[in-house]
Amino acid sequence: HPTVAGHLIVAEHLIPIVHDVTGLTIEGSAALVTVPPATATTGDNTVPVTVHIDQAWTARHTTKGSIVIDPPAGFTVKHRREPYDVGSDGETDVTVSLRGAMAPGSSANGTVRVLVDGQTEALPTTLTVNTGE
Repeated sequence: HPTVAGHLIVAEHLIPIVHDVTGLTIEGSAALVTVPPATATTGDNTVPVTVHIDQAWTARHTTKGSIVIDPPAGFTVKHRREPYDVGSDGETDVTVSLRGAMAPGSSANGTVRVLVDGQTEALPTTLTVNTGE
């Protein structure tokens, strides 16, 4: 539903801000997901993107799940869905490779969704690719 999607987008942006300002953990998401902006060169290239999944604030148990990548315009990903495992430390990184092309001075946004234990979805996170020129 568009209204729910709009609220999720607002929540996606507010949760990290509330966490950074107050130090409080917002438990409305199954995991805290961060995706630092990736840098591409102009022209056709492969861009590595690292997705950091932090479940340390939840119960410390091993979880499995998958990330789902909706790549930015002009990019593709070999496997749209990638599995991940989180050990007892509560954190893991998953690196995916985007393939595509960008014009100089441009940026493009996609989305990363994290499915925890195959049933709970964390809030969607923006994936940004910028040209380094």
